[in-house]
Amino acid sequence: MSNIDYYCYYKIDLEKLEIFNVLAKKITELYSNHSGCLSYRFSLGLDPDKKNTAMESGQFSDIKTFHEIKENIETQNPEIFGALDAAIPGGLKARKYEFFTSLA
Repeated sequence: MSNIDYYCYYKIDLEKLEIFNVLAKKITELYSNHSGCLSYRFSLGLDPDKKNTAMESGQFSDIKTFHEIKENIETQNPEIFGALDAAIPGGLKARKYEFFTSLA
C-alpha cells in the first residue's frame, strides 16, 4: 500500500497570526510524534491575495492511520484546537481536505 499525502487549506485571521504560529508548532509536534505520520508541516501563502491562506500538509502511512491520528490528537488537545478554531474564520469546519497517493 502506498503512503498518502494530505493537504488542508483554510483562511486565517491575520490579527491572530502570532497565536496561529504558536499553534502550528504545537500541532506539528503532536503529529510528528506518531509513527504513522511520516512528515507534517504548516505553510502560509506568499501571494498578497493569499497571505491569509494557511496550508497543512503531511505524509501518512495510509488514510485510516491519518484519521485515527487526527481524531486522537484533536480529542486529547481540546485547548489547542479550540484556539485554532478561533483563529480560522468559520472555524475548524472551514478547512478543506485533499488526499493523494503516489502512482509510482
